[in-house]
Amino acid sequence: IEDYCFILVKNASLNYLEKESKHTYIHPDSLPEPQEQSYSPEESLISEELFALYVKALDRLPERCREVFIRIREEKQSYTQVAEELGISMNTVDAQLQKAITRLKEIISRAEID
Repeated sequence: IEDYCFILVKNASLNYLEKESKHTYIHPDSLPEPQEQSYSPEESLISEELFALYVKALDRLPERCREVFIRIREEKQSYTQVAEELGISMNTVDAQLQKAITRLKEIISRAEID
């Protein structure tokens, strides 16, 4: 679960950096990968808090957005597969995914400020 949380935080950080600096792109391969080492209690606590924040943000999404986001981002399903299983068009899948990402960023950024 620690690696999972690290990846979530890494992706959220990259998305934030991309949004804030439109002219600068940081390739994910240029970031250090997590080391196979034990985490300090502080790092574990931060990971747990970030994961809890992520879950709360997911819960606040509209049902369809949440379902599309989880299927594509967490379950690694293709747009085509999600569209067929949910009986919607691929354009709707894309629109719902973009809506979910935008709302997650808003929710998480507001929580970081508080």
